[in-house]
Amino acid sequence: MNELLRIVAADKREELKTFLGEVIRFGNRSKDRQWHSLERYFEKISRELLPQKQLKEEAELVIEQLMISVQYTAELYQEWQILDKFEQDYLRKCQEEDNSAGTQKGDSLAILRADLKGQTKHVRNLKKKSLWSRSLEEVMEKLVDIVHYLILEINYAFGSNEYEVSAEGSVSSCQRLGPAGLALHYANIIMQIDTLVSLSSLILLLHVFLFGIDSFIFLLFFYILKFVVNK
Repeated sequence: MNELLRIVAADKREELKTFLGEVIRFGNRSKDRQWHSLERYFEKISRELLPQKQLKEEAELVIEQLMISVQYTAELYQEWQILDKFEQDYLRKCQEEDNSAGTQKGDSLAILRADLKGQTKHVRNLKKKSLWSRSLEEVMEKLVDIVHYLILEINYAFGSNEYEVSAEGSVSSCQRLGPAGLALHYANIIMQIDTLVSLSSLILLLHVFLFGIDSFIFLLFFYILKFVVNK
């Protein structure tokens, strides 16, 4: 069991290290200097051993809020595609109307116009609820809270050093794997993504990036969305 714990601890710490690197990298891109050089802050809190109840509650709330925003972002992308189709259909119908006249065609154009208006309003509302309306600074604040929580929970579950697990410590660690499960679960939500993504995913990334969403925010959305879809 000792060896198994070491393997699991090393695996989770490696995943967290990769995620920390991304958070630090994009924090340095932030206009707000408080998010610069986060490696010093993360190194400091890594020395803490016990998770804090208030921090756990705050982190769980932040994760829940991000999940909701991610779901709205996924819906936004789908509805945006529908809006794009409506716009194309409407423009095509307008061109047809220019070449011919008729009551039936006029009614058809009015229906398309109404559909286009309704879909535009729907997309506008989804923008407000999704990651589209979030700045990098807003997301950074939430991510730092999550990282703080994950560091403490992993230290609590496996000890501050994965290479020093006593026989007594291994028993208590096994018992603590349950309480730490939620933290590890959400670490996996963010970190578990295939090395090579499908062509459709690359097209999705390009589409959203061209519309102006920060690539990091989109990747966060894609990490979580991929987990939700495959769950």
